[in-house]
Amino acid sequence: MKTANIKKIELDANLLRAATPFSAKSDPRYYLHGIYLDSAGYITATNGHVMFRAPCLEAKELQESLIINIKGTIPAKATKGMMTLIEGEKIGLIEFYNPISAASHSTHEHRAFEIIDGKYPDVEKVIPTGDPIPTPFIGINPDYVSLVSKAEKALGNRYSNAIFKFRGKNTAIEVNIKNHDYNALVIIMPIRIEEDQPEQAA
Repeated sequence: MKTANIKKIELDANLLRAATPFSAKSDPRYYLHGIYLDSAGYITATNGHVMFRAPCLEAKELQESLIINIKGTIPAKATKGMMTLIEGEKIGLIEFYNPISAASHSTHEHRAFEIIDGKYPDVEKVIPTGDPIPTPFIGINPDYVSLVSKAEKALGNRYSNAIFKFRGKNTAIEVNIKNHDYNALVIIMPIRIEEDQPEQAA
């Protein structure tokens, strides 16, 4: 009997927690409903309007990139997640835990995950480049800005510490989250708005 090939990869629970709110919830583009573990060494999540992206060295251990949809919330005190991949299976488990907790207080919780078949968007295309430019006004969905704060807290920031870079009213907004341990990036697509028209004289 052939034994199934099982691979275990330890992931950073803080990165998973930060990325999760950025994934789509009811978008017909089903491949946006998960977190993208890029074998090039990144973790990404997007709903098509706002995106979280950060280096994830553990993802380099994957033979190929994966889109995973984690079922349930990630335990608040977990710092690590051991993902078990079984060759040929589209479902698996992630064991969440905190390795530095005292043994008597440590908790190990499991969450199921599903591997989503599909081609993830080429996110490099939406990351703006070049120097910031003066931008007198820009339309932003405030709900997407609130996701920046959620990501900061998930990564351990006690206070908000993000840098917004603008390159015109119709160009994606680059948000750099300042953190000692993570080099995370949020991209927000602007809302297209028209400049106020001058009032006509009576």
